[in-house]
Amino acid sequence: MSVIQLLYQDVPRLHPMPFTNLYKVNSDMEVRYSIDKVTKSVVITKGFLTDGASIPRVLWSVVGSPYQPRFIAAAVYHDWACKHSFNVAEMSEVFRLILKSSNVSSLRANAMHKAVYAFKTIF
Repeated sequence: MSVIQLLYQDVPRLHPMPFTNLYKVNSDMEVRYSIDKVTKSVVITKGFLTDGASIPRVLWSVVGSPYQPRFIAAAVYHDWACKHSFNVAEMSEVFRLILKSSNVSSLRANAMHKAVYAFKTIF
């Protein structure tokens, strides 16, 4: 099993797109992490569109809305990683680590990690 550590993440700068549920990334956003002590850098480029965290509306009152600041960095990274066909286990773990670094509780971050991992392995 690989050891993944989050080293750095930019704060996402987003702009809402009128008449949609999308946000546009206003400046490049870097996420840097290591896997077994090998550093990787992911740059989400300016102009990338995200729909925030994929939280079903029925769960918003329990989990929170898709655009909450504590979820958005992880959501932007995850949307980028999905679009570029990253390894599911790797992207899901980095997603979890970004959530934890954004002050999401371990319990919630772990649950969200399991949900995105399960969804990506099924679909």
